[in-house]
Amino acid sequence: MADAAVAAGVQWFIPSEFGHDTTNPRVVEVLPLLRKKVKIVDCLRSREKDGLSWTSLHTGFFFDFGFTFDLLGFDLRQKTAAIWDNGNNRSSMSTFKTIAQAIIQIFTDPMSREEAKNQYIRIATVTTTQNEILQALKRVSGTKFQVTRIETAKGKRLGDQHLASGDEDKYVALGKNAFLDWENRSGPHCLTTKAQQESVLDIVGRMYPKVTGEGVQ
Repeated sequence: MADAAVAAGVQWFIPSEFGHDTTNPRVVEVLPLLRKKVKIVDCLRSREKDGLSWTSLHTGFFFDFGFTFDLLGFDLRQKTAAIWDNGNNRSSMSTFKTIAQAIIQIFTDPMSREEAKNQYIRIATVTTTQNEILQALKRVSGTKFQVTRIETAKGKRLGDQHLASGDEDKYVALGKNAFLDWENRSGPHCLTTKAQQESVLDIVGRMYPKVTGEGVQ
């Protein structure tokens, strides 16, 4: 695809990265599906000499989308929560709005464009924990959630089983807590987006009625 982009005169390429920090070898070890993304960026780097620029966005999990398809451990309709370990692992996550704003900003703001040129860039709407999300859900719904605890080691074994059976979506979902705290981890530069900031409670309050069809407290 990079070769086709160069041949077509494309000047800037944003690969389908969006998610975990693939510059961290440990992340790729835990989630081997990400090796494909590393190879794509290696290919893009090899075409910089041909005038192709690129930016790879690390967004963490899609926060709003994750509620719709139960990728964050919370089933809003059934009022259940799968909490990893003690629930206090911090994860940086982005909404679709934040991701879209970051892409627009890179292409329209000269300083951001230069900052992001041929770089991995991190963005995030929030950095939070499963416990914080659970408390927001309880507040918004006015109901209790049935909580199941999952140990990391057991979750990894389940993920490997899903991968072996070809269920890649569940495999990636089980790796959601792997090294996703942008605030306290070295690595790619964090881009400050100009999108209006939302809190965990804001996002939960917006998504809960969309997913469940219920009102909020």
